[in-house]
Amino acid sequence: MADGLNDARALRVAEIINDYRTLLVHISQQDIPVPAEDIHEPGYEVIRESLAAAQALMSSNYTPVPPTGRNDAETEKAELRRVILDGCARRFQAHKIYLRAAAGRRWSINRANVLRGQRPNQTHTAGLKLVNDTFRQEEMPLFHKTKKFPPPPLIGTCFYYDAVDGYDIPTNDC
Repeated sequence: MADGLNDARALRVAEIINDYRTLLVHISQQDIPVPAEDIHEPGYEVIRESLAAAQALMSSNYTPVPPTGRNDAETEKAELRRVILDGCARRFQAHKIYLRAAAGRRWSINRANVLRGQRPNQTHTAGLKLVNDTFRQEEMPLFHKTKKFPPPPLIGTCFYYDAVDGYDIPTNDC
């Protein structure tokens, strides 16, 4: 039975899609020129991986379920719930990708500050080690390839912002 909340669900879809689009815009802004000799440095690799992951996320399709014999309001409700769930998952993935790309960008800025336009040499060893160690501590919890589940702080952040926007967490819609 329809519950009269389809308009609210449709509005929620628009909000989630807008958040997702905004994250994708911010991810694309993390792209920076990389000197050819530094292409395999960890921060630059993370930025490239993040941009590729964002492109793959954008390329993945949403597959709607064919309508069943139910009434229009029930079909619309079910479809909106599926779209909300898919949108939340995409937004969450985009948020993870953005945080990882931003960590790579911060690494590149910190590295440039240590090098001050010079090529790496012995005088930069301690500074570059500090930059790389900081990057590893910051980046690895965000995205570790062997972890099956996302880190709790990121999940909490997404739920926090949903709650701030006035959405009950957890919900059946997201």
